[in-house]
Amino acid sequence: MKAKIYISTHCDFVMPVKHHVYEILDCRKMDNDSWRGISGKYFSELYNYEYLIEHSTLPDIAGFCGYRKYFSFMDDVPDLEALIKKHGCIVGQKLTLRETVRQQYAWNHNVHDLEIFENILPYNFHRTFSEFLSGHILYPCNMFIMKKEDFL
Repeated sequence: MKAKIYISTHCDFVMPVKHHVYEILDCRKMDNDSWRGISGKYFSELYNYEYLIEHSTLPDIAGFCGYRKYFSFMDDVPDLEALIKKHGCIVGQKLTLRETVRQQYAWNHNVHDLEIFENILPYNFHRTFSEFLSGHILYPCNMFIMKKEDFL
C-alpha cells in the first residue's frame, strides 16, 4: 500500500527528513493564481490541503502536516498501513486547554478571522463548530494521516 505525507509550506526551507514518504507541498508553486487570495500574496496551509485533494492523485494512505511540521517519527517511519488499520487515523497530540478553544484562538490570533470563517461556514456545520469552539480539547497543527477515502 502506497503512502505519502505532504508537508505544507509557503517559503523556502531545507526539509530535515529524507524519507521518501514525505513530499513538500509549496503553495507558491501552484498553477492557479486564485489560490493566492485577493492580495495575490496570501498563503494558507488549508489552501494547500484543498489544492491537494482537487488536483492530485492521492495514494492509498495520505497525510498532511501544517507549515513545516512533522510527526515525531521523522525518518523512522512506522508501518503506516498497520497503524491506520488499527486506529483509523493518526493526528497530532491532543491538547487540553484551561480556556475554551475560542478564547485560546482570540489570545493568539486575530479573532476577526475566526468570525469571518463562522459567517461563511455552511449552516449544517454551525452547531458542531460552536461546540468545538466552546470546548477545551484541541488537536493542533493540522496534522493527520488516514486512508485516502477519509482524507477527501
